[in-house]
Amino acid sequence: MSPWQDALRAAAVFAERPSLGILVRARMGPARSRWLARLGEHLTRPRRRMPIHIADDRLLGGIDLEATLRAGRPVAQRGLLAESDGRVLEIPMAERLPPELVGHLCAVLDMGEVSTERDGLSLRSQARLGVVAFDEGATVEEFVPLSLAERLGLQVGLQGLGMADVEAPLERLPESSSLEGDLVRMCCEAALALGISSLRPPSMAKQAAELSAHLDGREEPSQADFAFALRCVLVPRATQMPQSEEQDSEPEPPEAGDPPPEQDSEPEREQPAPSSEDAEILTEIMQANLPSGLLEDLGARAGVKSAGKTGELIKGGARGRRLASRPGRPGPGSKVDVVATLRAAAPWQRLRSPRGSGPQVRLEDIRVERRQQHSETLTIFVVDASGSSALQRLAEAKGAVERVLADCYVRRDHVALIAFRGDGARLVLPPTRSLTRAKRELSGLAGGGPTPLADALRLARVVASDARRRGRSPLVVLMTDAKANVGLDGRRGRAAAQEDAEKQARGLVLDDVPTLLIETSPRPREEARRLATACGARWMFLPRLDADTIARAVGDVGS
Repeated sequence: MSPWQDALRAAAVFAERPSLGILVRARMGPARSRWLARLGEHLTRPRRRMPIHIADDRLLGGIDLEATLRAGRPVAQRGLLAESDGRVLEIPMAERLPPELVGHLCAVLDMGEVSTERDGLSLRSQARLGVVAFDEGATVEEFVPLSLAERLGLQVGLQGLGMADVEAPLERLPESSSLEGDLVRMCCEAALALGISSLRPPSMAKQAAELSAHLDGREEPSQADFAFALRCVLVPRATQMPQSEEQDSEPEPPEAGDPPPEQDSEPEREQPAPSSEDAEILTEIMQANLPSGLLEDLGARAGVKSAGKTGELIKGGARGRRLASRPGRPGPGSKVDVVATLRAAAPWQRLRSPRGSGPQVRLEDIRVERRQQHSETLTIFVVDASGSSALQRLAEAKGAVERVLADCYVRRDHVALIAFRGDGARLVLPPTRSLTRAKRELSGLAGGGPTPLADALRLARVVASDARRRGRSPLVVLMTDAKANVGLDGRRGRAAAQEDAEKQARGLVLDDVPTLLIETSPRPREEARRLATACGARWMFLPRLDADTIARAVGDVGS
């Protein structure tokens, strides 16, 4: 079956049982619009759309400010989740959902009700809903939170589909043999083979296979129905490739001299093994329906990170995502949350103004706004262009830096470039987001001369300190062979230069600047190890690395 046919069948199955949930990997485009239209043809329930930055009181419910002020007593209002009871909830850009919202949503999906206590009210409402979440992540690093994805049974992808692919209507599954084996056992065996440890996916796969059979008028699922459930429920959650029978058939023989295995005092209870027919059917279906790119997808899911490190969380600023307001007094950097203040004062109006003289707000009612945002990251590349770094080493360093620069551009990080050779270091590229400018400056970087490593570290500290004052999170990537021979005072001499370099490196630790040291020597050197220890850096050896490994290491530093 084509990806489009799987997506159409998944939409029809979801319409039959919205509690299954569905996750669609697709950005805005013709394929997504056409799929939504087809979903609407199957659904008999109305749909609601949930903004990703919805406030807690609008999501969960709380006090109805207008009705409370009019009645002089607390009046509750239902939130979006309670209003969506019996409906389908659409969530765009689900990969960007805040953790707090994901927690509320998962609790509602588990319990089927909304329970909240806020503003002096205790609310409990039914919220049995179906969820259609869209994963619009541009890279493998952007994905829907795992806690939410686990609760969405069906998962389909519409990436790469054009108008010619999405014109076809829903087709019946091809004729295939009936599934003579135990459906529950086969779903569990397939989940174990794919490295899925949760109990939810096998149960969801069973439901998907049964509903798929019902769509085509069959009372019992066929092998094609099970294959559909495998592709749309289990394979998207796989953490390993299924092992062949040859790998599992016989244990490895013990090595010579190994002690005999210990015997348990109590014999183990024998677990019922699947019949040979079940195992044969399962193996045949899995081999025919595992996608060709599953191995590459597993590598991407294993934790590949972007080189652009997410900035530190900053609370209390004037920009960013709004948090729950808190009691306080307005002042520099704080702003009164008028609605939250009125909501806090509303329950007391009957006592404060018995004659209806208008709402009265007291000091203890005042609520101030709180916001949270990620600071921008500045990655400072400090590249050794001295003569001790051979031309080949410098070329490899440039290639690695270009790979990391590309990842920084994707994450919209700022980058800066410091080069050092001759008598000192210079800021070749001030902090910028321009990838073209960074590559141009890097390609024109010439090599030769002494190694003023201490001055380069001093300049890196200056740039990092300036970045902190501008609200950015600095990160230093140092590429050098650590053969310092020019001190801070400009004098030649290895001993004094090495001492000055280590002193500046210790300053990076005091400044709390995360650092990655990539040694560019042909062989590992003791000076590089001492320098990495002095600046608290992660140490890596360039000749043993490739650009992708370096990019992942940059993303790991400071996280």
